[in-house]
Amino acid sequence: MSSLTPIEQRDFERLFGMASGYVLDFSDQSFSEFFRVTLGLNIDDDKYWVYGASKAKRLRAFWKIEPDGVVGRALGALAHYAETDDQQPAPEPALLARCRSATSRLLAGSTGLAPLKEAIQVLDSAYLEKQISRMEDAVREDPALAIGTAKELIESISKTILKERGNRQSTKLELLPLAKLVLEELEAAKRLDPGSAKGSEKVRRTLANLVSMVQGVAELRNHYGAGHGTEGGTGEVDPVLAVLAAGAAATFCRVVLSLHKARPVDASWFRPWGVGQSDPA
Repeated sequence: MSSLTPIEQRDFERLFGMASGYVLDFSDQSFSEFFRVTLGLNIDDDKYWVYGASKAKRLRAFWKIEPDGVVGRALGALAHYAETDDQQPAPEPALLARCRSATSRLLAGSTGLAPLKEAIQVLDSAYLEKQISRMEDAVREDPALAIGTAKELIESISKTILKERGNRQSTKLELLPLAKLVLEELEAAKRLDPGSAKGSEKVRRTLANLVSMVQGVAELRNHYGAGHGTEGGTGEVDPVLAVLAAGAAATFCRVVLSLHKARPVDASWFRPWGVGQSDPA
């Protein structure tokens, strides 16, 4: 099942002129041939007839049944056909741009957040679970919100891990030093060291790149994301940028969550200010 949203579906319906049951200027034969030759797909398969036999109804069934990548390829090819068909009126530029953006999002694939949802269980935090779900939903519906939430998720998970490990230095840190601090606290370089000089250097370089990804998320959020004063003229946010930010955030968070889980907190120093006491201001 694709993640094509109702708004995106409406745009493609308009672009392809599907209200009358047709799809562009295709006949039944040319529609079938287009899918077979261009995409290697059989649009006449029985599974696409669940809503009816018209070309529009088969296309609606197709984008409901098939995964994002397959639907993205098909809609991209049909949009290109619509744009280059000299026998038909030129598509509305804004409509065509929205459809291209939706196609790019589908082709970029999912944000891959399922493993992160599983990893987050180590913190037992309903709030963090909601943040992940909000980011996942926003990738499709509100890319700017997804980018902003990606930055907040890194921040929230890092601070939660540090707090659980008795480290209260994170209170006022910006995102980049916060990311470095949580990796230091988890002794990431030491614990991932393969035991050879060459291997150790590669681990350090990879961790440095991981931190650079976090910096990239922060910069995307400052320029495009919701929850921050964005620069003028940034325009509509491409969903692919949201996929990029969410994926980067998920990668960093899964790494630190895995390291946190692999080295349980020692109960003897988990609450250095005494059980039942309030955390220092």
